[in-house]
Amino acid sequence: MLAVFVGVLAVAGVAQTALDDKVIVPGVRIGKWTLQMSLDDLDKMNGPATVYQVENADYRSPHFLFHAWSSLDFAAGAYQPRKVGWFAVGFSYALVPWRTQQGISFQSNRADVLKIYGRPSAETVPRAGRKNMIYDAIGISFEVYDTGGNITEMRIFRPGTARNIWKI
Repeated sequence: MLAVFVGVLAVAGVAQTALDDKVIVPGVRIGKWTLQMSLDDLDKMNGPATVYQVENADYRSPHFLFHAWSSLDFAAGAYQPRKVGWFAVGFSYALVPWRTQQGISFQSNRADVLKIYGRPSAETVPRAGRKNMIYDAIGISFEVYDTGGNITEMRIFRPGTARNIWKI
């Protein structure tokens, strides 16, 4: 009986670890948050978000609201009314050790991204001195410094939907 109980605890521990593993899977999830979740699901898990109108409408679709949980270094971009379009991490200075399955993290730079993912399907300019490297086929983007510094933000979205999010 004790062996069965220990086995159940071990499986539960593995499941919990997998849910909050800080891994970014393009087009699917960031840690425990999946693109299948609604804003209501995210609010239940994380508490209420701070909501902003998307900045820089020349760069990104103005139809999004930015729902931020800054203490978690996590945000969701949502179409009105409340449909999740993308997730972002890194906007609060990469307080959490996020990484892709291929090992790209906030200590990585543009050259590292190019080595792993190849040429992006599109690039946009979110602000002076930075580029957003978009990989539409797999659903991930990386905001990087033009001068070769580290990644500043990583985002996931449903593959093939980049044109709904950015002006490309």
